Amino acid sequence: MRILHIINGLDIGGAQTVLIGLLRHWKDDMDQHMVLSLMPRAEMAEQVEALDIPIKYVDLCPPRVELSKLLKIRRIVRSFHPDVIQTWLYHANLIGGVGSRLAVRAPIVWGIHHSLTTRESMKPSTWLVVRWLARLSAFIPSQTIYCSRSALQTHLESGFSRKKTTVIANGVDPDVFRPDPSAHAAVCRELGLPEGVKLIGMFARYHPMKDHSTLLEAAGFLIRRLPDVHFVLAGQGVDPSNTRLQARMLVAGVQDNVHLLGIRRDMPRLSAAMSLVTLSSFEGEALPVSLCEAMSCGVPCVATRVGDAATLIGDAGIVVEPRNPQQLADAWYRVLAWPESEYLQLSAKARERGVEDYNLSKTIDAYRQVYAALAVSR
Repeated sequence: MRILHIINGLDIGGAQTVLIGLLRHWKDDMDQHMVLSLMPRAEMAEQVEALDIPIKYVDLCPPRVELSKLLKIRRIVRSFHPDVIQTWLYHANLIGGVGSRLAVRAPIVWGIHHSLTTRESMKPSTWLVVRWLARLSAFIPSQTIYCSRSALQTHLESGFSRKKTTVIANGVDPDVFRPDPSAHAAVCRELGLPEGVKLIGMFARYHPMKDHSTLLEAAGFLIRRLPDVHFVLAGQGVDPSNTRLQARMLVAGVQDNVHLLGIRRDMPRLSAAMSLVTLSSFEGEALPVSLCEAMSCGVPCVATRVGDAATLIGDAGIVVEPRNPQQLADAWYRVLAWPESEYLQLSAKARERGVEDYNLSKTIDAYRQVYAALAVSR
C-alpha cells in the first residue's frame, strides 16, 4: 500500500507522537508512507526524516487558506498516487480532506484525537472548522478513526456522521516506555534534589484546557502537608520564560518546588523517574498519551475525569473531578502516603494495563486493518 499522512504540523503533540510511533514500527516493509505537513517544518520532523520517510510542506498561514495552497496539496497527492489517505486532527481533516478529494479517488480516513469541547473554549476559526467537518463527515471520509470512546460520543452528539466510524486507542511502545530503576536518581541529580525526594510530573503543553492554574493551587495544598514533594512540568510553553506560570507559582507559594523544563526529548526517562504522573485538564482530552506513557513505565497516575482517563487508569491510580484543587491534592497525598508494598502493587497494575491495553503494536495492527480493507474495497 501507498499511505499518505496529512497532519496540521509536526510540532510536539499527542497525535504527532502516535503518527511517528506508527511510522517507526510499521510491520510491512512493502508499504510506502509519505507525510504532508500543512505547516512549516517543526520539532518532530527530524524523527520522520530519520526513518527515511519523505515529508512535504504546504506552509499554510492560518487562518487564511489560499487557493494556491489547496492546489499545492492537490499536486502533492496526485504525484504520490496513494492507496489510502490518513488525515490527522481537525484542520488536516478539512483542508487535507478537501484537497485530496480534488486530486484522487483514494479512500480518506479522518483521525480525531480530541473530545469535543464547548464553543467558548475554542478559537472561532477552529469551531468553524469543526462545524464544517460535521457537515462533511458523511461524504468525504471513507472511515473516521476516533482515539477514544469519549471523542466518538461527543462528536456524534455534535452532528458528526455515525456511519463508518471506529475507535482505535492510542498506544505506546512498552520497550521504550518501561520501568527504569536508575531514572529517578538521575533526574533528581539534574534538578539538584536529594535522591529520596518524591516527584510528581505533568507533561502537557501550556494551554487553558490543561488547567495549570488548578495544578499549581493543588500543589500548594500538598506542599503544606509534604514540604519535600517536587513537581516536574514539561511541555511546549512550560518553561521559565512563561511569565504567567511564574506569577501563578508565586501566588500559590510553590516556586521552590516546581521545575519548568519546557520541551524535552527524553520522555521515557522523565516519565519513569516520577513517583506519580498527573493531568489537571478540565476538558478537551480524549486518551492522553502522557498517561499511557507513564503507565507503561509502571508509574501510577492521578488525573481529572476528562475524556477516557477513568477507563485508561482503572484501578492503577485515582481519578478526580476537574477544577477541584483540594481533591486533586488529596489524591496525590493518598498515592504518596501508601506503604511501599501497596505502591509497588499499584505500579505493577499500571505497567500491566499499559502493556496489555495500550500497546503500540495493537494500535498499529488496528490501523493497518482499516487501511488494508479500504485499499482492497477500492
